[in-house]
Amino acid sequence: MSEHDLVIDYINHQLSEEERKKFEEHLENCSECRREVEELQMLMSDLPYSADPVEPPADLKDRVLSATF
Repeated sequence: MSEHDLVIDYINHQLSEEERKKFEEHLENCSECRREVEELQMLMSDLPYSADPVEPPADLKDRVLSATF
């Protein structure tokens, strides 16, 4: 697996400490990966704002708790 294949895992914090350090060293010299990381970080930062808030049904808490117990 090449460093280019690790972009998503890096963004999602799925790399080990050693893998993360190695990938960050790679980022210093690879403008393609750096650009992809920046674009994905920007897209992911907008995700919470891309959906309209939804009010849960009033009885949802009771249904969840009754199913739990």
